[in-house]
Amino acid sequence: MEIKIRPQKVEDAQRFFEILNNDNFSFFDTRVDSLEDEIKYIESLKDNKYQINFTVLKDDKVVGGAGIKLDYHRSFIGEIGYVIEEKYWGQGIAPKVVELIEEYVIKNTKLKRLEIIIDVNHIASQKVALKAGYEKEGVLKNSLKCFGKYKDGILYAKILE
Repeated sequence: MEIKIRPQKVEDAQRFFEILNNDNFSFFDTRVDSLEDEIKYIESLKDNKYQINFTVLKDDKVVGGAGIKLDYHRSFIGEIGYVIEEKYWGQGIAPKVVELIEEYVIKNTKLKRLEIIIDVNHIASQKVALKAGYEKEGVLKNSLKCFGKYKDGILYAKILE
């Protein structure tokens, strides 16, 4: 199994639309109303200097997306996010994606700290953070918004050497 990341392309929009509109993604709100909205979102990233998004590939097939949000006020901090298509859950893809993002960050940015904020009930994603070497720092009250509701998130972080 070969896992890679690459910059997102407009051609990925159809797969992202399919992956993100899964009703089982209940820990974060990723849905868009139409394929056209997904295309617009990907196109909008070209000019966004505070977000770097990637396509996740397993054996050259699009199986998810990932990215880094750069903190506008604290330019040394980035927040990682990832989503993997449901049929690939539990295969070790997400920890590998986090590792690949870290490699990208070290080679291409001046970030010193990476964070992952995870819904307190999303046990699988918490395991990903721990497996990737992130330390649990605490609970952030009402730090996540999902389907119009605010939820608590657990902050995991790693200091880059």
